[in-house]
Amino acid sequence: MGSNAEPHPRAGLAHRGIGLGVLVLVAGGGALGSLARVGVGRVLSTSPRFPWATFAVNVAGAFVLAALAVLVLERGRGSRALWLATATGFCGAFTTLSTVVVQVDLDVRAGDGLSAVLYGLVTLAAGVAAVLAGTALARWVWRQKDDLGHGARSTRGSTPWN
Repeated sequence: MGSNAEPHPRAGLAHRGIGLGVLVLVAGGGALGSLARVGVGRVLSTSPRFPWATFAVNVAGAFVLAALAVLVLERGRGSRALWLATATGFCGAFTTLSTVVVQVDLDVRAGDGLSAVLYGLVTLAAGVAAVLAGTALARWVWRQKDDLGHGARSTRGSTPWN
């Protein structure tokens, strides 16, 4: 086998290019994301009719992840380490699709299909809106930074959406 051969499926993490540094970054970000999620859960009570804490962390996480994507992936700022710690670690632990699915399942099992569908759709719509807002805001901030750095144009009256 040449040097481009894939590692054996049972090869250790180091043989797959996942070093200790990567694990520490993801685990550290994940620990902080988990703690933040628990904090939100303690601040926002979940009513029997609507899981506000789960909804809030998923929408906030979508917003943050979109802004990070602009910063790191689109603008080339930051590093792989920043992406691993914040996007993979923090946002991965902070947000929770599995809890959304469990809530939808519980509503269906309780015979409340309408609540299940509405909760799923509202969560999806709010998540998409958060991604659009996070992307727009991050791009607007970068335009402002670029304009200030180059003196290109006035941004008076400029908003993230224009």
